[in-house]
Amino acid sequence: MHRGILDARRPVYRTFEHNDLLGMLCAGAVSKAGIVDDTTNRRYPFYCLVLVLKGRGRYTDDRGERIDVGPGDAIQRLPDRAHSLSIDPDSDWHELFCGIGRARPVSPLERHKVLATRYWNAVASRDGFEELESLIRRLVPFAPESPVLHPSAQTVLIDRLFELYDELSAAADSELRFLQADALAWFDTVYRYDELGTDHDPLRHACYLLAHDPTDRSAVEEVLAPIPLSYSRLRQLFRERMGLSPGQYRLKRRMEEACAILSSNSYSVKEIAFRFGYCDPGSFSRQFKDVVGCSPSEFV
Repeated sequence: MHRGILDARRPVYRTFEHNDLLGMLCAGAVSKAGIVDDTTNRRYPFYCLVLVLKGRGRYTDDRGERIDVGPGDAIQRLPDRAHSLSIDPDSDWHELFCGIGRARPVSPLERHKVLATRYWNAVASRDGFEELESLIRRLVPFAPESPVLHPSAQTVLIDRLFELYDELSAAADSELRFLQADALAWFDTVYRYDELGTDHDPLRHACYLLAHDPTDRSAVEEVLAPIPLSYSRLRQLFRERMGLSPGQYRLKRRMEEACAILSSNSYSVKEIAFRFGYCDPGSFSRQFKDVVGCSPSEFV
C-alpha cells in the first residue's frame, strides 16, 4: 500500500458522551517498519481489531500460546487481556485498526476531567469504572473467541475502514455515537470473512454485499447482481453451506446488528427502526421478535 495513504490516515481517537456514558472510537493506518517489540504483555482497556496489510510477526496470548501472523490476518486486542506482538523488523509491517470502548456513567464533576484525558489513561486507572471486558462483549457480541482471525486483506475491508476513518475524523461530537454502529459493522464484516474461509469465494462476496448496508431495502437479487453467478445458484450455495436463503441471511444479519446497537444503549427502538428503513417501530419490533425470539424492549 502506498505510504501516502497511510500518512493521510494517521490514528485518530475521539471521546464522546451519550446518556451520561463515556464512549471512545479510534481508527487509523500505521507503518511499523523496523519495530521489533510492538506490544509486550500489554492490556488494552478497550476493544481493538488490527488488520495486517503487510509484514510478518508473532502474537502471544495471555497463556503463552504463539500464533504466526501476516498479511490478511486480523488481531483482536481483547480488553484487559495481556498479550504480546513481536514483528520481523525487515518485513515492512503495515496495519489498519479500529477500536471501540465504553465506561460507566460519569458525574458532572468527573465529566470535564475524563473528557480532557486520553481515554485509555482514564479507564486504565480502574477507579470506579466497570469491568470493560463485559461491556465490550456487549458492544461486540458476535466476536470470535480466537485472538487471530484470517479474513484476508480484502479490498472491501480496507475501503470500508477508510470510509469509517474519514467519517470519524470529520464528525462533530454530537454525531460520534452514530458511528458506533459503523464500527460494529466493520468488525462483523471481518468476522464473517474469517468464517467463510478461502479467498475469491462467491459466497463470501455475497455475504458481504448483503450485510454491508443493513439499511438497504433493495431487492436481494439486485444487491447480488455484481456476482457473476445466477441468483438460483447463489440460493443453492446459501442453502448448502449456511442452511438459509440469501434473504433470510440478510434479515438475520440486520437483526444481529440491531442486537448490538440495542446493547450499546445509544439508540431508542424508534431510532433503530428508522435507521434500518422500517416505516414504523411496530413493524421492526415484530420482525425482530420473529428472528430473535423476543421483542427489542425485552432484549435490552
